[in-house]
Amino acid sequence: MRAIGRDPDKLAALKAQGAEPVTAAFDDSARLAQAFAGCQGAFVMIPPDYSEEDPGAYQDRVGEAIKAALQRSGIGRAVSLSSLGAQQAQGTGPVKGLHRQERRLGELAGVSLVHLRPGYFMENLYAYIPVIRERGLIASAIRADLPLWMVAAEDIGRKAADLLEGLSFTGKTACEFVGPGQLSLPEAARALGSALGLPELQYAQLSYEDLEASLLGSGLRPGIVRLLSEMQRGFNEGRFAPAHPIGPGQRGSTTFASFARRFAEAFAAQSAAAA
Repeated sequence: MRAIGRDPDKLAALKAQGAEPVTAAFDDSARLAQAFAGCQGAFVMIPPDYSEEDPGAYQDRVGEAIKAALQRSGIGRAVSLSSLGAQQAQGTGPVKGLHRQERRLGELAGVSLVHLRPGYFMENLYAYIPVIRERGLIASAIRADLPLWMVAAEDIGRKAADLLEGLSFTGKTACEFVGPGQLSLPEAARALGSALGLPELQYAQLSYEDLEASLLGSGLRPGIVRLLSEMQRGFNEGRFAPAHPIGPGQRGSTTFASFARRFAEAFAAQSAAAA
């Protein structure tokens, strides 16, 4: 097994578990092809990079490199990390780049592909730890009454591993993947508040204008801010609903309650580091 990443220090844990670490920039198709060489299957993704001035161009650059590397390496099967909503060409923020990637990889000859489309990562909520510490709330422009298909990153990784271990898929398919159930952000805030010992923790729904002002104030680049605002509007407009009914094998096992306990541990660690 090979583990490919941009930072060798972050590959150390996988190396300790027996993986062969390979350091590569994800837009270096030649280096990626070398890393893929001799493998039967690959799990590929476009990692987010909020430092990019033009996030769409960055996604396309990395996506083209992944496509070229898969073609050059001769790999027969790949699982590509995508997202719910990737069937939509517009109105989904950064997920538009994953729509383009699905189409791009769909052009590969001789490569069977599964586009793994998970729901809202539970881990996205870690970004709210500073806001909870400073203001005692969670805030976004996503509707307070909107149930979200949340899923834990570990379950997504396990699903990808299961697909690659079997190597039984053929053709070009999409697999939508969610957690045990749906949860609105106010419900998530209450669950996190309970785990944190902060029963007063609330969810505040922002206007799109206030959301963008807040994100710009946090130091994010305007291009990223526009995409994140568009994504939250897309949630509100139903663009991230599953395209098909969720069937057997399309649900992770990690409950939000168990994630909330890990969240509380991370919250305590960050609070201690900031003290």
